[in-house]
Amino acid sequence: MNFSRRFDMAAGIFVFLVFLLTVYLTKDFLNTILLSMVLVFLLRPLYSIFFRLTGRSQISSFFSIMIVFMLILGFLIGITTVLLVETANLERSGFISGSQITTLIQEIEIWAKSSIPTWIYNSIIEIILRYVEEISDIPITIAKWLLPVLERGLGSFASNLPVLFAQLIVAVFFTYYILMDGKDFMAKALDLVPEEKKGLIRIFLHELNMIYDTLFSVYFTTSMLSGAMAA
Repeated sequence: MNFSRRFDMAAGIFVFLVFLLTVYLTKDFLNTILLSMVLVFLLRPLYSIFFRLTGRSQISSFFSIMIVFMLILGFLIGITTVLLVETANLERSGFISGSQITTLIQEIEIWAKSSIPTWIYNSIIEIILRYVEEISDIPITIAKWLLPVLERGLGSFASNLPVLFAQLIVAVFFTYYILMDGKDFMAKALDLVPEEKKGLIRIFLHELNMIYDTLFSVYFTTSMLSGAMAA
C-alpha cells in the first residue's frame, strides 16, 4: 500500500471521528440542526427568487423566512376561524333541540305503556336502564384513564416550552445564515475533497440541484392548483 493510499485512509478515519465527536457534542440540538436543513431546502427556491430581485443575500434570506412564517400563521388562523364559525353555526342551527328530544321520548313512553303489557314494559325499562348505566360507565372509565395521560403530556409540554422556543430560535438563525452562506459552505467543503474527485462531485451536486428544482416546481404547482380547486 503506497503512502497516498494510507494517507487517504487515515484522513477518512480522522474525518469520521471528528464527525462522531461533533454529533456527540451537538446531540441535544441535533433535531434543531436537522429542522434547519429541512427549512433551508424548502426556502432555497424562494431565496433564489428574492436574490435575483434584490441582489442582497441578507434581505433575501430574511424575506424567505418571513413569508413562510406568515403562511404558517395564516394557515393556523384560518383553521381556528373555520372551527369557531362551524361551532357557532351548529349552536345556532338547533336541528333537534332539547325540548324536541324530551317530547319524542314522552310520546314513545306513552305509546309503549298503551301497547305493551305492563310486566314486559317494566322488564324492558329495567334492561334499558341497566344498559344505559353500563354504557355511561364507559366514558367515565376512558376519562379516568385519559385525563392523567393528558395531564402528564400537557405538563411535560409546558415544562419543555422554553427549550422548544430556544430550539426554534436557533433553527431560525441557522436557516438564516445557511441560506446566506450555503454556497460558501459547499465551496469550502469541496476544497477538502481530493482534486481528481472535485469535478465528479460538482457534477453530482449540479444534477441533484436540478432534480430538486424540478420536484419543488411540480409539488408547488400541484399544491397551488389543489388549493385553488378546494377554494
